[in-house]
Amino acid sequence: MIALKLPGKFTTIPKAQNILYYVGIGFLNFLGYIVITNVVLYLLNFSTSLISENFFWKYLTGIVQVHLTLYLFVHFYRHKTSQQTNAPKFIQAAKGSTTYTVKITDISWIESYDHYVKLHTAEGVFLRRDTMKNILTDLGNDFVRIHRKFIVNKHFVKRTEKKEGKTFIVVNDKKLKVSNSYLQKVSRILNSTV
Repeated sequence: MIALKLPGKFTTIPKAQNILYYVGIGFLNFLGYIVITNVVLYLLNFSTSLISENFFWKYLTGIVQVHLTLYLFVHFYRHKTSQQTNAPKFIQAAKGSTTYTVKITDISWIESYDHYVKLHTAEGVFLRRDTMKNILTDLGNDFVRIHRKFIVNKHFVKRTEKKEGKTFIVVNDKKLKVSNSYLQKVSRILNSTV
């Protein structure tokens, strides 16, 4: 199969144009596949001419539909799964008047703060103008919302505690309250009896 390296401007194609884009790229790859297979058959003396016209037309009328359908299905599946797994690895946030690039895996927990969020890391607390809902979608599967004010990184959770009917998650020696509305989801995600 021919792999085409495309310029970066194609990475943000509107959804309405995705189908046309992938059909076009798929068709170009497919034509390349036909040419390469015919050349290989000719070089191995399985064909008398370099590009077999009968083979080409037979291929285009019959099996091409199956091949294109399978190719497009695999291509869309790869594209969709790569989008899901490609969460950003860094996030912009401020500390004082300076903007920093914070590595997402360094964030231990996040706190809601008016119209901002506080990103707690080993290097300190960073501030970002964002909502809890928006930032949670940017972070990936390692982060769990435990309260309307708190999101925790699963890798930094040390333990869970219960005290006077309330549940807490301990992250870097900081106790964060788990809201009753998130209790069942947090228990399932952290695989513990919270």
